[in-house]
Amino acid sequence: MEEWMELYSSPSSFAGVERGYEDSLYVILGAPFDSTSSFRQGQRFAPSRIREASINIEGNGFYARSLWIDHEPIYDAGDLSLPPGDAVEALARIRRVISGIVRDGRVPVTIGGEHTVTLGVLQGLRDAGVKPCVIVLDAHYDLRSEYLGVEYSHATVFRRALDKGLAEMVVYAGVRAYDREEDSYARDSGLVYVIYSWEAQKLGPINVAARIRNWTSQCTSTYLSIDIDVLDPAYAPGAANPEPGGLTFTDAARIVYEIADERLIGLDLVEVSPPHDCHDITSVTAAKLLQEAILARSARDRSRRR
Repeated sequence: MEEWMELYSSPSSFAGVERGYEDSLYVILGAPFDSTSSFRQGQRFAPSRIREASINIEGNGFYARSLWIDHEPIYDAGDLSLPPGDAVEALARIRRVISGIVRDGRVPVTIGGEHTVTLGVLQGLRDAGVKPCVIVLDAHYDLRSEYLGVEYSHATVFRRALDKGLAEMVVYAGVRAYDREEDSYARDSGLVYVIYSWEAQKLGPINVAARIRNWTSQCTSTYLSIDIDVLDPAYAPGAANPEPGGLTFTDAARIVYEIADERLIGLDLVEVSPPHDCHDITSVTAAKLLQEAILARSARDRSRRR
């Protein structure tokens, strides 16, 4: 390589890490889709903004302090081309790509986009022969049977996932906003476990994580979906559907650190709306949470192999 070429970097890669696909374990995938968003649209801009933020924060772990993100085998595949206004086709494209990534033995890390994209990921996991226990950090259930007459929406994601047999169970932390139907379904389905936001604040992050680990102890694989609105709006002003009474960043990061282990088959972070953010606070926070999840998984995977 010519010496002058070393002066170039790729500003579009997550955390500035530049590795090839063949050398990777984690594959970053942007899913810029927000066509069913019901409040503050703009999530389609989040993948690029979160990448930019990830380059401009330090690479050490917050709780995984002995690890650095630039040492991790990460490949950034860029953003999918997703058709505006067509959730079914968008999900089909996400599904196809995720299936290929998982079949190749890699861990997809999807940056949304609205929460609808998670359904495409879970469909892709099923196609690759994986039915995980899904852990969701979210202010909302997203368990509606339909929303405004639409079957595929950010408000119906996990209802569709359970209806289609894409998850062994769904475990929530941080929930505090829902309608009657969702709450009844969550209580009666036998497949949903919930730690409400007010419970999480009383228990503290260590006990929240312990409860999640207990519920998922028999799970062969897990999947983590982080909706940025799990955080209180003070910490994530750029959430697409903000709800007061949420978690702090440090509590959410601690929960992520404690539950991300070698069983984690994939993860996503969704619902950041950069046009509604304040000085990129939410994008920076999202980048740090993704960083922490990757480092936590790597730390436990290495510990297991010793």
